[in-house]
Amino acid sequence: EGRRYWQGLDSVAAVAVLVFGQEHVAWSVLERITHRFLRDYLVEGVKSCLPAHMGVVAQMLAFLDPTLGLHLTTNHVLPDMYAVSWILPLLTHTYPIDRPQDLHSIYPLWDILMCTSSPFPLFVVVAMLILNRDKILQLDMHGLIALLSSFPPPAPAPLGALALRLYDETPAMLYDWALEPPFHEPTVSAWRYARRRKRSE
Repeated sequence: EGRRYWQGLDSVAAVAVLVFGQEHVAWSVLERITHRFLRDYLVEGVKSCLPAHMGVVAQMLAFLDPTLGLHLTTNHVLPDMYAVSWILPLLTHTYPIDRPQDLHSIYPLWDILMCTSSPFPLFVVVAMLILNRDKILQLDMHGLIALLSSFPPPAPAPLGALALRLYDETPAMLYDWALEPPFHEPTVSAWRYARRRKRSE
């Protein structure tokens, strides 16, 4: 209710169909994926969490790789210029979706994605930038825009491994403020509780 179609959701649906085959099963899976990762992106205006989450990407990048973050900011290249087109289709426009057995397709990355919580795609965005930092640091604004509009995707295995490491090591204070609301589902609450308990040990 109150949500609308965003370009790229058809590709997310296509992955569900290719993996699960039966339409009713694929539909159920799509509902769960949308609820976990995309629910509050698919709204308009002030209810959308996109602006807040683009701010989280900028903060995490400044914390995890200050040189890279400063270079992008100095050249006026902000997360909403590139990250939205990666997050909303859950990278299905970046990696092939028609070869489920291919290790360079979207599927190895989604194997990791489905074992994580809502904020994880933000870590994937930061990991993609860090894995391409040498190219990025050589470019000015025009070169950056050209690169990020046709971004060379890193191999899924190192991308997933780096995103998981960032996901584990990043202080929750950098993104907690953006998680409630709208990300208030039990999986995120449990994840945040487990992370805080781990830090206190």
